[in-house]
Amino acid sequence: MLKRLAASLAASTLISLGGMPALAQVACGDTVVTSVVLASDLDCTGTGLVVGADKVTIDLNGFTLRGDGDPGDLGIDNAGGFDRLTIRSGRIETFEEGVSIGGDAQQASVEDVEVFGCLGDGIDLNDSDGARITGTLVTANGAAGLQIGANATGNRFEKSAAVGNVGPGVEIHGSGNSVLKSELTLNGDGVVVLGGGNTVSGSSAYRNEDDGIEVRGDANEVVRNAAFGNLGEGIEVTDAADVVLERNTASGNGENGIWVDGASARARLARNTTLGNDLQGIQIDPEPTATVLERNTSSGNLLAGLQVYAAGTTLKKNTATANGGRGIAATGAIDAGGNRASFNPDANCEGVACP
Repeated sequence: MLKRLAASLAASTLISLGGMPALAQVACGDTVVTSVVLASDLDCTGTGLVVGADKVTIDLNGFTLRGDGDPGDLGIDNAGGFDRLTIRSGRIETFEEGVSIGGDAQQASVEDVEVFGCLGDGIDLNDSDGARITGTLVTANGAAGLQIGANATGNRFEKSAAVGNVGPGVEIHGSGNSVLKSELTLNGDGVVVLGGGNTVSGSSAYRNEDDGIEVRGDANEVVRNAAFGNLGEGIEVTDAADVVLERNTASGNGENGIWVDGASARARLARNTTLGNDLQGIQIDPEPTATVLERNTSSGNLLAGLQVYAAGTTLKKNTATANGGRGIAATGAIDAGGNRASFNPDANCEGVACP
């Protein structure tokens, strides 16, 4: 009897958690209404698994949930909006999207999962609140590694990585979401923030094909990040109001370290370090209004340390050293004092007083 039971368990593709094990086979396309553990790889020609109840755990158990690369197929589909879904410990690959969560689902969790080679987004939080993605790698997907939709709030991409995605590593349309202590490399852009009130903190955006961090939404905070070796800007703020950039390092980027452009308003740049970028350390274009630059340090950039074209920009206690052009060029700026520049060949300061 025990031998027959053990054989049945080994043959099952999925095994239920909690209570007595469920011996019924679970196949691609089935709706999962109880927590399950994968016991082998699962190869699908359509959608992998559909979530059909709250508080379901799908434990991949080190195995792979694999699609055949056809458009429209989803690895794990929670369009029904069931709450407290947990996906953990394995690999999802070659679907249209690896994980899709919508329907106003609450408090999903994706833990220690690799999502690889999907035609579109690796993970799509289309309409999801309070999801937490940790220890997860989204890589080589055809659009974004992680996309957070316009109606998605309070989601976190934490201690995870987005690598080699055709689109952004992370693309955020919603509000109140966070990218924390994560790595974003070799993507189209590292992070693109389109919604408002989001946070990017403690993360590294490097060697991306365009910008490291791009902010196009209002009231976002970009704090304590490193943006280096990107082919475009290290950090860009475009057409956004009330953005805070603080204590970031932007180095060795193919264009500016930090660039504020378009109809941006009231951006605050404080205590950032820019060095060794191929254009300016920090550039403020003519259109932005009421920008404040305070206690930033720029050195070794190919052109100016701080190049400010927008009249009415406030500069206070910034330092520019050994840049290839001017140290600080800020005609029409508001000089709040304490700016310093040295060893810049064109001129140390223009538009503000430097001792």
